[in-house]
Amino acid sequence: MFESDKKLLTKKLSKFLTQRDTDLYRIMEFQLGIETSPDTNQTNIRTDFQLAEFVLEICELFNGNKDVAINFAISVILLEQFIRVHHDVQDGNTESGDRPSLWWKWGPAHAINTGDGLHALARLVLLQMNQEKHDPNFIMNAVRTIDLAILSLCEAEFLEINLQDRILFSPQDCLNIAKRKGSGLFGCAAKLGIMSTPSNTKLEESFFQYGSYLGAAILIKRDLEVINSSATAKADVIGKILTKKKNLTLSYVLESDNLKLKRRMGEIYSKRILSNKDLEEVKSIATESGAIDQTTESIAHLLGKSKEMLSDSHIEQLDLRSLETFTGKLFNT
Repeated sequence: MFESDKKLLTKKLSKFLTQRDTDLYRIMEFQLGIETSPDTNQTNIRTDFQLAEFVLEICELFNGNKDVAINFAISVILLEQFIRVHHDVQDGNTESGDRPSLWWKWGPAHAINTGDGLHALARLVLLQMNQEKHDPNFIMNAVRTIDLAILSLCEAEFLEINLQDRILFSPQDCLNIAKRKGSGLFGCAAKLGIMSTPSNTKLEESFFQYGSYLGAAILIKRDLEVINSSATAKADVIGKILTKKKNLTLSYVLESDNLKLKRRMGEIYSKRILSNKDLEEVKSIATESGAIDQTTESIAHLLGKSKEMLSDSHIEQLDLRSLETFTGKLFNT
């Protein structure tokens, strides 16, 4: 993301919240890491710009409307934070990024309420685009994209909760969850990015699928990184594993022919909550059973599907190479 874009996005997002005087919005500012220096009067934001950058990069590559893309980028930031706040409560994360989680600082009730407020603002920032004289149908298509993203994330959450206490589940169960999450985050961001350009409806669908497969690969990769290197993984991702949410690597262990390893993994996951020591044993079992290699292969397959969606969309080769370069950067962030 260009520094000028980041400054513009930060300024607009900060203004969007500071014009509201209830302390609810101060809690939102804390979650987003919005800080104004008393010395320079400059506003900075310490949050994950990954999805916002995705929107803006697509806009830049395909000569889109930067003002529209900034609004879309703010919406996906608010959408992602809405999901993160709720996940922090569910997973018992005491940290969110480099800050205390909202439920840890203000309690679960305030955290859930703030998360719901972020959801409403993700829609409102799009609806307010009517003040900028945009086509109402264009605005409603953007709002519909956000609403469908949230539904996709809720569906993923429903399926994930159902797996929580199940002993038997398949890799396909985990892949379905990852695809829905990928659709709700990265698919949504990619579609909004291309919507900011002079594109057609067919291209919007291609970019949605491209982002969805890419997002699924990124999310599975994050889970795998916790198993491979729990010492350096982010606290909120570790929380997901420690609270025994099922993951693709575990499903491959349970499908292996090694009864001893399957039994031991079952014993670990029968505990009320896992410890960091348990994660080391999970890694050992996953490595020995071949589950880590299988997970890596699944990630590669999803990345291949993502690239396939772009190859079928008749994009100019130069633009396609630029987008593939950015995709690689996004995946490895």
